Amino acid sequence: MNNKIESINCTDQLYKGFHISKIINSLSNENWKLILLPTERCNFKCMYCYENHALGQMTENTVNAVKKLIARRLETKELKYFNIAWFGGEPLLSKEIISNINGYVKKIADQRVLFSSNITTNGYLLDQKTFENLLALQINYYQISLDGDRDFHDKVRCKINGNGTFDKIWENLLNIKKCDAEFSIILRLHVHSENIFSMQKLVCKIKDAFSDDNRFKVFIRPISKLGGTNDDQVKSPSDVISIIHKFYAMLDNKVSLWDTGSTIQGQYICYAAQPNSLVIRPNGSLAKCTVALDTNINNIGKLNDDGTLSIINDKFQSWVEGFKEINNLLKCPYYNRKHSFEPKCGKCNFSNYDLTGRG
Repeated sequence: MNNKIESINCTDQLYKGFHISKIINSLSNENWKLILLPTERCNFKCMYCYENHALGQMTENTVNAVKKLIARRLETKELKYFNIAWFGGEPLLSKEIISNINGYVKKIADQRVLFSSNITTNGYLLDQKTFENLLALQINYYQISLDGDRDFHDKVRCKINGNGTFDKIWENLLNIKKCDAEFSIILRLHVHSENIFSMQKLVCKIKDAFSDDNRFKVFIRPISKLGGTNDDQVKSPSDVISIIHKFYAMLDNKVSLWDTGSTIQGQYICYAAQPNSLVIRPNGSLAKCTVALDTNINNIGKLNDDGTLSIINDKFQSWVEGFKEINNLLKCPYYNRKHSFEPKCGKCNFSNYDLTGRG
């Protein structure tokens, strides 16, 4: 795979629309990314969710195997950048597992390896004490989704019992703002056909609350159909791009915007397409994509109890084959092999989100 780019020396340039440095980083043994699902259960019942939440908390055997895997990899001399991304389900339902594994990495990682960690959470359980504990575990990057102000958000992102969630999330965000530490929280705002007015209210609320704090960043995007049972109800406006631009304009440069990957950086390379990125589910099964969780092609092997990996090579290769020709499979290897190079996810939770935390 490396032969395609070995002759290209200018890493600040684009090759076939992709930034050369990102191609190199995606193939390099110096970088390693683990996406860990400590549980696939959730405390929310989001209208557009695509997960079935069948798997519960990560087993003790899997936790121990993950730690053994990490210890093995940290022994290799070429590794320089190691990232753990926490996902779910709702990962904060399993705080003790996050603490166990990240605490272990902090203990054994030497100074030659730059360790970073991030989490995608619904924010409901992210109270100030939990946040401070996560910071101590080197989890400095957060992504939290909001679907408008309370009136609309609570309709589509409610708890399992139907109760609203917005007020608690907002309270947590305001309390976190009081913390003096360095961190980044990406507020991911979903635009629906029916939440335009509610989103206007939320954008104004964010501007008032966080205009003086560049640790909070805004990322606005259309709601996506991700294969859930309610996909027929998921609709974004036909003029959604212009609407998003108006929302950004409303922020009036007073709130930091998440860098979504400009033309300078080239096209996005999906984490699932990167050979040095791996998903580990609660039962120890291995995957590449967090959207196509239960598809056969995404079941690429298992984590053994001794920390070794049993990989089904042909399945693994199908995810990373975009590097053979440097083509659009790199944007979304799952969807692009069947459709006209338009991602099913329309940009998933990790899209434009550098899991290494290095920009």
